[in-house]
Amino acid sequence: MIKQAPLAEAARRHLLDPAASLKTLGQKALPRLDRAEGIYVVDENGHRLIDGPAGMWCTQVGYNRREIAVAMAEQAMNLSYTSPWYMGNAPSIRLAEKIASLTPSDLNRVFFTTGGSTAVDTALRFVEFRNNVRGLKDKKGIIVQVDGYHGS
Repeated sequence: MIKQAPLAEAARRHLLDPAASLKTLGQKALPRLDRAEGIYVVDENGHRLIDGPAGMWCTQVGYNRREIAVAMAEQAMNLSYTSPWYMGNAPSIRLAEKIASLTPSDLNRVFFTTGGSTAVDTALRFVEFRNNVRGLKDKKGIIVQVDGYHGS
C-alpha cells in the first residue's frame, strides 16, 4: 500500500495552482474546501462561506441537491455521454425544446457545449461555416477586445 502524505503537504507538492507565480510554486497549498450544502461551502477549518460565484458558475442551483445527484446517477447509468456532433439523446432533445420555447422569434435551435470557451469556439465555427455555405469564404475577420474574457 502506498503511504499517503497529509492533504496539505500532498496539495503543496502535487496540485498546480493556476494563479501562482512559478517562483513560489509549491511553497504553499491553496485553501481546501471539505464539504458544501445549499449556497455554502465549508473549508478545512470549519468556516462556513457563501459561494458567491457558484463554483465559478457551475453550481447555480446549490450544493448537495439530492434530486439532481439522483438524476445524474440515473442518466450516467443509462447513457453518460453522446457527442453532439454525431448523435442526439432524449434529455438533450427535451432540454433544447424547453429552451427554444423560452427564446424569442426564430431563436429555436440549441447547441450544447461544456463551457464558455467551447461555446465561443463553437459559435465562431458556426459563423465561419455559414459564411462558407453562403459563398462568403473570405469573410473570416472577427473583432475582439484585447484581454476580453471568453471563458476558461
